[in-house]
Amino acid sequence: MKKKETEFLTGDEVQAILRVPDRRTLQGRRDFAILLTLLTTGLRKSEICNLHVRDIKTYRNQAVLDVIGKGQKFRRIPLKLEALRAIQDYWKAGKNGAEPDHPIFYTLGKYGPHRVRPITPRAIGCLVERAGKKALIVKHMNPHTLRPHLRNSSPGRRGRSKDGSGPFGPCPY
Repeated sequence: MKKKETEFLTGDEVQAILRVPDRRTLQGRRDFAILLTLLTTGLRKSEICNLHVRDIKTYRNQAVLDVIGKGQKFRRIPLKLEALRAIQDYWKAGKNGAEPDHPIFYTLGKYGPHRVRPITPRAIGCLVERAGKKALIVKHMNPHTLRPHLRNSSPGRRGRSKDGSGPFGPCPY
């Protein structure tokens, strides 16, 4: 059986996906923050769902996410300033406090008051697929499609050329 090749996004496709959410709305701000966090950290969708306010910390003067991932392994992931600002913008728009046990990304009740619950992996999958369609990307889109982009374009990762740019040039964000 032939192994399926991994699809990845180009810099232009990443920019197109990030333009999709309407950042004038709370849902748009949340979706933008999720997409940017996925693209800049390489987290799995289940790891994004399990993030809480207490997981954002400062380590050596840089914002980081403390994540318990696959196999219950602890990882400390650098959080780009753009992603941190997007998360803060989403929190301000939602008028939510910064209680340590509050999920970073939560479901939004469309029909009145709702309980704050963490967003689900299925919702993140739908978000990525919907963003890909609206951005007119013909590749099969899912959260795993975003992870190879990070490997190919982030500083300090595999796939870097001698000049420090990835195989498709420098990271576009």
